[in-house]
Amino acid sequence: MAHAGGRPRLPESTKKLKGTARPSRSNPRAPQVPKGIPDMPLRVKQSEVAAAFWTRVTKHLHTMKVITIQDEIALEQMCLIYAEMVSLESELYNADGLRVATYKSYTKNGTTEKTKPQVQQIMELRRQFAALLQQFGMTPATRDKVNAEVPVQTDLFENALSGTAQIRKVS
Repeated sequence: MAHAGGRPRLPESTKKLKGTARPSRSNPRAPQVPKGIPDMPLRVKQSEVAAAFWTRVTKHLHTMKVITIQDEIALEQMCLIYAEMVSLESELYNADGLRVATYKSYTKNGTTEKTKPQVQQIMELRRQFAALLQQFGMTPATRDKVNAEVPVQTDLFENALSGTAQIRKVS
């Protein structure tokens, strides 16, 4: 059943990273998705811009420890939307390198200035792109809510003093 209203539901892994997970509200039979970077889909590989963005964004998500193998479809959409935005933006620049978002329309009543259709398309793509960024915790507001797992650094000297160091015999 779809979520009707209020805040969007968050995956259990995100709740754990944020520190808001409550065992009484979690599903013990929920599937466990392995962490890792999914393979780049063919549609992303076919676009130079999308492929470059895939590499960049998956690196960031891996560093944040929030990416899983199952994120392939959402990442694919994010990369394709980004590539389309870049393409549409490039159409708005004239030969002098200036951004021109309007054009003149000549009618029997005179000349009117209209907004190019690419502007509306870019605005819609940006809305979709921002929603995907928020899903992955990649905006300043959502990033602050994610507590990435920090690996515990071990001090070999401290371990030796406490007797917990593992010493291997070299033969």
